[in-house]
Amino acid sequence: MKKQRVLFGLTFMLFCFVNSFAQYKQELKTEKDPFTNEKVVSANYINKYTSGKMVLLENKSGKTKFGFEWSYPGSFNTLIEKGAEIMLKLADGEVLKLTTTEDARPKLTAGIGGVFTAYMFEMEIEKVTLNKLSLQKIIMLRVPDLKAGGSDLDKKMYWGKVYFKAIFKGAKYLMKNI
Repeated sequence: MKKQRVLFGLTFMLFCFVNSFAQYKQELKTEKDPFTNEKVVSANYINKYTSGKMVLLENKSGKTKFGFEWSYPGSFNTLIEKGAEIMLKLADGEVLKLTTTEDARPKLTAGIGGVFTAYMFEMEIEKVTLNKLSLQKIIMLRVPDLKAGGSDLDKKMYWGKVYFKAIFKGAKYLMKNI
C-alpha cells in the first residue's frame, strides 16, 4: 500500500512538472481582418490555460505592435503611464530604447511563489527595429521598477530565455510575412 502511494505521488509530481512546461505555446498567424480585408500578421506567446498573452507581436496597416507581460513580486495598485521606457540589449551590444504607447494597468495574480502584479507593456515599433529583433538575439531587458530605477531580465535566467526566444521567433515570423 505504501509503495502505491509513493508511486502515485511520484507520478503526480512528474505530471505536474511536465504540464507546467506545456502550458505555454507560441501562435504564429497570418489572417485577413474580416472588416477591412487587411492582412494581419501576429506572433503571440500565450498561456494555453488562461489565454493570457505573455509576448505579442502584431503587424496591421503597416504598423507593428510589440508587447509583453511583466510580473512584479508583491501586490501593487500602481498605474504605469504611457511613455515609460523599456530597454532591450541585443547580442551585438546595441541598446534599443522603446517607449510604451499605452498605460500599463496592474493585474493581480497568485502563483506558487506568492502574489504577483502583472503589467502588459505595449509599444509601437518601426520596421527597422523589428528587423533588428529578428536578426539579433536579446540578452537583457529592463522595465520600470515600481520602487526606483529599473528591473532587469537576463538571458541566463529561465524566463529570460523563454521571453527572448519568443520575441526572436515572433520577429522572424513577422519579417518573413509582412
